[in-house]
Amino acid sequence: MRPRLRDRFDATSLALADIFYTWDVLGVYEDENNRPDDDEEYDDLVNPMRVWLSSGMTSEELSRSLTEKLRRDYGLSPESLLSALDFTSRVHSWWHSPRRP
Repeated sequence: MRPRLRDRFDATSLALADIFYTWDVLGVYEDENNRPDDDEEYDDLVNPMRVWLSSGMTSEELSRSLTEKLRRDYGLSPESLLSALDFTSRVHSWWHSPRRP
């Protein structure tokens, strides 16, 4: 069994992974009867997002970076990512809130 990325995640990374899970841009968790066996579909996006957030990117910059990564690594076109700015705005607010682990 290969080691999972999330096995090395701290509390903040796990919380961010949960946010990606609820966004589910690929729709892999929509069907309760046809879900992947794992919950790590978007874990490869957590570390880049943390780097971007730590560098002080705005929501708009996060959206551009995430859209490019999803296009390059997941093959998604910009048209399919209309919710990216809403998502990155939510992540940006969470990152800067006192509720973040």
